[in-house]
Amino acid sequence: MFPRLRAAIRLPNLAALARTESRQIRTNATQKAKQWKDDVFQTKYYTDTEWRRKLLDRQMQTKSQRRQNDPTFRQAELEFKRAWNRKRQMLDSHLKWMRLYQWCSRNSWVRDNLPWKTHRPLLYPERTEHQCSDCSIVFKNGFRLWWVETSSDDIRSYRCGPCHSKNAFESITPDGFADATTMVQVKAKAKALGIETKNKESREEDTQDRAS
Repeated sequence: MFPRLRAAIRLPNLAALARTESRQIRTNATQKAKQWKDDVFQTKYYTDTEWRRKLLDRQMQTKSQRRQNDPTFRQAELEFKRAWNRKRQMLDSHLKWMRLYQWCSRNSWVRDNLPWKTHRPLLYPERTEHQCSDCSIVFKNGFRLWWVETSSDDIRSYRCGPCHSKNAFESITPDGFADATTMVQVKAKAKALGIETKNKESREEDTQDRAS
């Protein structure tokens, strides 16, 4: 009779309310624990270089073993990379960044002579590791091309290409060169500004030829 009476007068089911409240408390506690774990992981990931490198090495080894032993996984990963590359290559921002990267990596006069705004390109003969000033990651094996501040000749911080490419294209190109889409246009703009457009290697060869 009591359940019918309770339903008739719409009394709350205290047991059900208690169970609901208990579930909510457990859910909140689980979420807080997960958030704390994520925060600790993020802090450790971006501050402990040695720990992060060991973690990435383990992940890479695990994935490599699975790739060797699981043909289905290997094929799925390959198809994903192909689809991702096709999608990325269609993005205007990616095309602009690749042009800028090629200009900087192939021409020393682009790196040294053009009027860069906040950061200028710094190219190494081989891949070099630095800690990125933006993402704080020390990439394994590093990059050949890094970006350093133009405000000082004393290099204290380095920005990796992935972080640098996230900025607006107009802000990372040399002043007055944002609309250039080909190397011919870059050279024409540089010559109009009186900027030398010969690479160091070419200048050295010219000097040697004149000396001989």
